[in-house]
Amino acid sequence: MSVHIFPIQSVPAGITGWDSIEHTYNLVRTYLLDHGQLGEKNDQYLHCANAAEVHAAIREFADWVKQRPESDPKLLWLSLHGEPPLIKQHVGTRAI
Repeated sequence: MSVHIFPIQSVPAGITGWDSIEHTYNLVRTYLLDHGQLGEKNDQYLHCANAAEVHAAIREFADWVKQRPESDPKLLWLSLHGEPPLIKQHVGTRAI
């Protein structure tokens, strides 16, 4: 069995690195690799700039899942940070 990982992150500019999932994500990948359970991963959405990119990433996850073995677990890892958006171009949980 392999665990397939699809992280999506959207962190506004200026937020310090400790808010990023990238460090934790690397630890998870290493753990799964050490235990022979790391499947495929899609790292291309770790830096979504706005709500439109997050929506596109979620849609791609739906297609990506269909291409992985049905019996393997798939992990959608959403990391969305920021204040509620005042305008729709800003990223925040209300925009999603």
